[in-house]
Amino acid sequence: MHTGDFLNQLNIYFNFFSFGTLLALVFTGFLSVFLLTLPNKSKGTLHLGLGFFFFALFSLGYFIAAMYYDPQAALHRYFTLGWVGPAFLHLTQWVRKFPRDHHPRASKILGLVQWFLWIGLMGYFIYVTQQSDYKFHFTGHYWDFDAEFASKIGSYFIFLYLAIFVGVSVARIVRVKERKHKWAIGAILFSVLLGAIPPAALNTASRDGVVDRGVFLLTLVFCTVLAFFLIVVIYTNTTKDRTTFMAKIVGITLVTFLLVLQGLSYFFVEDKENQYDELRLEYAERALEGGKINPAIQYIARVPMDTEAIDLYYTSDDYFNTPPEKRIDFELAKNDFINTALYEEIKRMPDVGFEQALEKEFEIMPPSFDGYKISIQNFLKNYQKSGPDKKKALLKHINDLNQLTFVNSNRISYIHR
Repeated sequence: MHTGDFLNQLNIYFNFFSFGTLLALVFTGFLSVFLLTLPNKSKGTLHLGLGFFFFALFSLGYFIAAMYYDPQAALHRYFTLGWVGPAFLHLTQWVRKFPRDHHPRASKILGLVQWFLWIGLMGYFIYVTQQSDYKFHFTGHYWDFDAEFASKIGSYFIFLYLAIFVGVSVARIVRVKERKHKWAIGAILFSVLLGAIPPAALNTASRDGVVDRGVFLLTLVFCTVLAFFLIVVIYTNTTKDRTTFMAKIVGITLVTFLLVLQGLSYFFVEDKENQYDELRLEYAERALEGGKINPAIQYIARVPMDTEAIDLYYTSDDYFNTPPEKRIDFELAKNDFINTALYEEIKRMPDVGFEQALEKEFEIMPPSFDGYKISIQNFLKNYQKSGPDKKKALLKHINDLNQLTFVNSNRISYIHR
């Protein structure tokens, strides 16, 4: 048995998403070990190292979600939510102790309160998610809990802890006396915001379907590596803790290597995925033309436009050995199949004078298509130009309408019931 077949049986599939998040995991883990193993380190360095350690666990969650395609992969949320709070908590403790802590008792109370609140949040989140269903985000290629309200509460806490860090940092900039320490805290604050805000915004947008999940993960890895590298460089050049020149050279070399590797891996893995898609498309076209059916094909289903029945006229030997929850619900997906067939039919229509043929197609569409039909009819009625541009504009309108519908349907599904 090949290694790939063995991993596939375990529902493990490596792609660019998993490779990119692995880079973030390796880098944050390296920084954590680097800071935590410094001899005679200060309390500030200890908390910064712990912050990186929790960020490494946070990255581990995204790595699991990107490589493991099973409902149990939804457990990655306990990492991506569970450890980001402690990471910001220890960053806050670090900034209070840099260059020295003038109020250690207040720092200790703040840390204990934040830990207490976060443990309470995670207790609530675990309780809710253990009673929730699993769901698969097709646009993001990952499993998650169907517990949007609990996730939203978690996101509010994340922004609260980030706001506490920002507030403490600004207060420290005002209060510390030495200019170099002011600049160091300000630069590190900027670096943290650089690593937190763009990925957070894109994460929300990707869950709604506004942007591709790959854009979010690419931004997450890039911002994480760049921001944390800046933090360590700035800190090691201003702290009293001793670090060797060789350690700085190794750190700079590592971050450069990881950033270059991330860029190269994107083109390499993307090319492999395109080759995979083209090969499977060739298998499908050959089977539909009456040729030999490749063993990789699990089923062939016919969905007539003018009838209710779905003809599942070919299934592989292993298809019905697959657990029912992993098979496609053809009745649920039927409307999507029919809508896609109509879209392809519109693309094949003449560029000029296609309106009558389109109206005939509308007559056999199911009632679930009525909203799209009315929108398309109103668009054609109000469109002033004629000629080939009219059909191009219609296809663009359909694409925009589909995107708008998809995003809003996601947002409606998040409403707490």
